[in-house]
Amino acid sequence: MGDTGGSFENAYLYPAGDPRLLNINRINQKSIEYKTLYESLLECVRDNPNGYHGTETFDPPTPWTSDIHYRITQELKLENWRDLRVFPALKTAADRYHGIDLFFSYHDERTKKDVIVTVDLTVNPDKTKHKADVIVSDRGVYVPEHDIAFEFDEQDHSTDEEEKYRREVLRRETAKAIADLIKDKLTDTRGVTTYADIATRLNIQSLLEGQSSKIR
Repeated sequence: MGDTGGSFENAYLYPAGDPRLLNINRINQKSIEYKTLYESLLECVRDNPNGYHGTETFDPPTPWTSDIHYRITQELKLENWRDLRVFPALKTAADRYHGIDLFFSYHDERTKKDVIVTVDLTVNPDKTKHKADVIVSDRGVYVPEHDIAFEFDEQDHSTDEEEKYRREVLRRETAKAIADLIKDKLTDTRGVTTYADIATRLNIQSLLEGQSSKIR
């Protein structure tokens, strides 16, 4: 999370008044123990009490995550939205040690491949230190692996209509960046893309199916 602002992240990932926000705000970052990247992502899927649960992973509870998820499904032309899942990571080891605020997991039914795209939400549009696949600020989107950036010109005095337009474009570009990375990772035969091995080891689809069977 680093120099991100709590309210910025909270509003993107959780509905106002959600009791999980109170739990997250109570967590002291310094008390979070180190976990490897694999262990950190596994925790977010399986053991995060403040994570998304049940249908929230493919039908997210906030306008921002819901819209981004929907736009990615359209970019990928998905028929089954359950193949694309989203997991928040605020105040977890993934957040503190690996710079991840949320991540998307995609299971390609045709190839049986799994890919992960991680996202860092930041209030600092000039952030240079990053570990996640995609960096999102209120000014733009940056994909470090491909050195691709989309950024608005700084505007100190924008109208409500201009702000609405900026938010719309930012969501569109964020979803496109994530969808393009998913496509890249699916077609990468070298196995060197970020999180490729971890996505395979996690096998999130099976983890979620196991959780569902326990609930039933």
